[in-house]
Amino acid sequence: MPVSDDVAAGTTVLALEGSELVTVEQVSSVEEAVVAMAGHIRTATAGRPARIGVGDAVVPDLAQALEDHMTDAPGVTEVVRYLVGPSIGAHMGAETVGAVYLTA
Repeated sequence: MPVSDDVAAGTTVLALEGSELVTVEQVSSVEEAVVAMAGHIRTATAGRPARIGVGDAVVPDLAQALEDHMTDAPGVTEVVRYLVGPSIGAHMGAETVGAVYLTA
């Protein structure tokens, strides 16, 4: 992954639940961030049929790591990639990776 662990040190993994932004986990490495995001999605989808979107702006290797964690998750029927746009990147940073999901 191209992002150094120094970048992720002390990073908070966030999720939008309803209209609230909640902390999923505080992590200290890129690998921990990927695992936390994948774990949150697995818990939220609870094995139901789900389509997952994984996005990034300039860190495709990091997004690929998240995609790799999701492709074998129970219930995942499709994983698609998207680009994080400038409005999100401006607020969250260029090396932002995100995911969305839709359950059946």
